[in-house]
Amino acid sequence: METLPAGDPDTSIGTVDGRSDVKRAALKKNVEDTNQDGLYQQLGSQSFETVFNVKNTMCNFPVTLVTYEGKIKKKGSEPEKNVPPLTYMVFEPQIEWNKKWLTFNFVEPEKRKGAKVASMPDTYTNTEYYYCLPKSVARSVQYRNMYVDTNKATYKNLTSDDLKEQFTVFKCNWEVADQCDYNEHCRKMHGVIPGDLRMETNISVDPKIPFKLNNAMTIVQLGNGDHWAILNNWFTKAVACEVISKSIKKAATDVIEDRKQETA
Repeated sequence: METLPAGDPDTSIGTVDGRSDVKRAALKKNVEDTNQDGLYQQLGSQSFETVFNVKNTMCNFPVTLVTYEGKIKKKGSEPEKNVPPLTYMVFEPQIEWNKKWLTFNFVEPEKRKGAKVASMPDTYTNTEYYYCLPKSVARSVQYRNMYVDTNKATYKNLTSDDLKEQFTVFKCNWEVADQCDYNEHCRKMHGVIPGDLRMETNISVDPKIPFKLNNAMTIVQLGNGDHWAILNNWFTKAVACEVISKSIKKAATDVIEDRKQETA
């Protein structure tokens, strides 16, 4: 997952946990006060959750907010000026990241029943992705420019170099009531419904067959023939252990899901 962890020296990143009701409510009000243009105007009543309820099935999509505050340096007879902060909800670059990295499953994955939801955090390599800042968001200047444009009528000398940037990242936690309602939420808040994400894949390896791949740490120093020898060995073992499907064309193979989930 392409993310920057909280504490990265080049970016100010704050986190809010699921039980921080007061902080979440304050952030929601800040976003509402900004009332940014664009996709935010299409949210309607959709938002992120501000009251923790462990009884609910909660939305696992990440949410990123960014707060900008300006300080125009003294220039000639013009005194130093502080530009009030505004907090934006990040959409486009966050949506790009969601579509690339997130997967979906069912509320009851073993039985493949219930609503389709974004996969649980513990199914990813980075189990705390919602506390990390996507690189696509960090590199975007969309909201930085939006802040400057919003304030240019009052602060004509304000530039993007005068800004202090504070990101806040957290898990959405919106209640998953039913599929239609949740799809609407995901489409407006997160830019994609769960069913349009890749499905979470569970791999089952036959324990009776040893699954150990040949070392390939020196593959860069080897010739083309040795490259294919190693990869063919990997392919043969993966097929034998039923990790991937067998195909004449290796590019057409696919991961074999754990069939136990379908019969549970």
